[in-house]
Amino acid sequence: MFNLRSTFYLFFLLLIIFVFISPQSSHAQVESVFSNIISSGRGVIIDENQANARNEAINNAMRIAIEHAVNLIIDSERIANNYELLKEEIFEKSMRYIQSYKIFYESPDISHNIYEVGLQVMVPMGNLKSDLIAISIIEKKKHRPRMMVVVEEETDIQSKGDGEKPTMSEIALIQNFSESGFDLVDQVAIRKGLKREQIVQAVAGNNKAAAAMGLQFGADIIILGKAVVKERVRSGIDTYQKFVQANISARALDVNTGSIISTGSEYTISSIEERTDTDIYSQLIKETCRKLSRYFVDKFNIISPEKRDEFAKIYLTIENINVSQLSVLRNILKNEVPGILSFLQKSYINKVAQIEVEFAGDIESLINEIVVKNYGTFQIKISSFIENKIHLQVIL
Repeated sequence: MFNLRSTFYLFFLLLIIFVFISPQSSHAQVESVFSNIISSGRGVIIDENQANARNEAINNAMRIAIEHAVNLIIDSERIANNYELLKEEIFEKSMRYIQSYKIFYESPDISHNIYEVGLQVMVPMGNLKSDLIAISIIEKKKHRPRMMVVVEEETDIQSKGDGEKPTMSEIALIQNFSESGFDLVDQVAIRKGLKREQIVQAVAGNNKAAAAMGLQFGADIIILGKAVVKERVRSGIDTYQKFVQANISARALDVNTGSIISTGSEYTISSIEERTDTDIYSQLIKETCRKLSRYFVDKFNIISPEKRDEFAKIYLTIENINVSQLSVLRNILKNEVPGILSFLQKSYINKVAQIEVEFAGDIESLINEIVVKNYGTFQIKISSFIENKIHLQVIL
């Protein structure tokens, strides 16, 4: 016969199988807005105070849940190489990454002075990924992100999109972004895979719904907009003129964080004597989309493959640096040193940081930039450098 503890572990094992092996909770889970994480934690019962032990067990289970969530984003080796940094910057602040939790099991073990709980934790993966980017454990994509386009249309010949058929504006924008080198989600798949209500909510301004749509199709950026193309009349005492005006307004959303990258709008006007077909509509839409796509490409600050060839990878080793000093150094190099394209934290062990940067210049130029900066309570000393490697040391 099973006792209570045996029953718990059987239930716990079944939950793990359900959550971590199902498609919604595997390593691909990072592509979802939320992850359901199953974890357990223990607290020590001191002086028969079960309440304090219970709180300790819950906190430990939450921390373990966030460790599991991080492991969905980065591999175990990188976690091990940066554990000290992750512990201070992420794991010890686990509550900020938890949307909600449910206790599905709890049991005090009086004979061993242990209180154990099992939790089902809801973790917003976008927030976690953003902070991993902020501390440079992972890189933010800066060139050619995967893009998704959803634009509703209202014209004299068509209203609010056409079901599974891509709109003229979507087709035009996709062509322009594709010519700029972007990887784009298949538009037919988008229209077939999304419900009408999802599109309406996202275009109307629901960023959470928009981010969910983008993650569903594996996009990094989603462009959402509304195109209005109408025939107008301008009349006066001695004048009467027909013209068509196309207006397109859109916003670009970072799918992983749900934040707006940029908003933009463009318009094009063309006079007509009379309309005999729809060509003028498609031509105006194409021209307006061309202007709008140029605007967004500039805002994305995309580095072209040709220009990226000018950047060299340089590896920094910094000794005797604590987590707080590392944060200062990271912010200064990212924000105050011109020419740095990327900054990746490779490892942080025993107060030694290994960092990889992409830099538009030679190694001497980067050294000069590093040594002249004001780091406040500490200084950076150059110990040695060779080829693409720089050895640094923190001095107080």
